[in-house]
Amino acid sequence: MSDLTTSKYLKIFVDSGESPEAFAKSLEKLSGLTLETTDDGDNLYKYSDHEHRWFTVGYHPFENDGDLHFEEYLYCIEIGIFDVYDWQERQQMLIEFARNLFDKLKASQKYHLLLVDNLQIKLDEFIPIHQMS
Repeated sequence: MSDLTTSKYLKIFVDSGESPEAFAKSLEKLSGLTLETTDDGDNLYKYSDHEHRWFTVGYHPFENDGDLHFEEYLYCIEIGIFDVYDWQERQQMLIEFARNLFDKLKASQKYHLLLVDNLQIKLDEFIPIHQMS
């Protein structure tokens, strides 16, 4: 995933049978980051730091679109970068942060994952062995 993205945000869709609270705790443990609760629309949790990185965790309203089967996923992690005005630097930071979160979730072998750019471009997908048929 070395190419620059086309959008301001990347999204990781996560299929999980865990409650929002349990999923947030798992994400905190896997990422080493502390989430805060929020009541911003579909978002349930948020994270931001002094390194200009943020993400939200919540439900999503997206319907399937071609080979992007959004309806299979309960949660959506929207990832962004703030206060970085150089486009290439912001995009590189975004890619690195999203990839880091995706890889930590993937390493747990617990979640079916989909990483997308602009809700149109599948950047990566992971299906745990126990979910493959």
